[in-house]
Amino acid sequence: MRTKRFPSGIAAGLALAAAVSASQGDLPLTAPVPGGVAIVCVGRGPGPAPQVVFDGQRVLVARVGDVWNAVVGLPLGLRPGAHELSVLEGEETARAIPFKVGRRDYETQHVTLANRRQVEPEPEDLRRIAREQESLVRAFSTFSDTALDTLTLDLPSGGRVSGGFGLRRFFNDEPRQPHSGLDIAAPEGT
Repeated sequence: MRTKRFPSGIAAGLALAAAVSASQGDLPLTAPVPGGVAIVCVGRGPGPAPQVVFDGQRVLVARVGDVWNAVVGLPLGLRPGAHELSVLEGEETARAIPFKVGRRDYETQHVTLANRRQVEPEPEDLRRIAREQESLVRAFSTFSDTALDTLTLDLPSGGRVSGGFGLRRFFNDEPRQPHSGLDIAAPEGT
């Protein structure tokens, strides 16, 4: 079996689109914690979707009935406490809408690796990692005004979930960044 890894679909998908018309059941479950999703009412009425910004990034806005909801992907490193969205409707001055982010303790995983290079990357590995990180930052920072038909995201493959989002990993007892994807143990080649 080979483990497939892919970035957190929710956070990535939310950064890529402007507005969607949805039913309440189409919205992700609200979990306003680091690594979760906050659903925040940002307006009502028949007008166009307001522009919403969180932490310097545009946010997806979804209409349910006559309510506009910001669907905010919350970074794993976000501190719990009070935060706010900046909401702009037309030419008006932006207004702030506060919301709270709670705490969440993610599970830990201790992995013992025989290949030291996977724990302490060599200079060539570090250069590759930096290139990949730069590419990911560009992708996750991209925002499109394209309207979505749905917020439903499908898994890329069937299989057992072998590594969960937010997992605190230790390689050979050395702490690493929290896991920002979902691992699926799938047959090789799928």
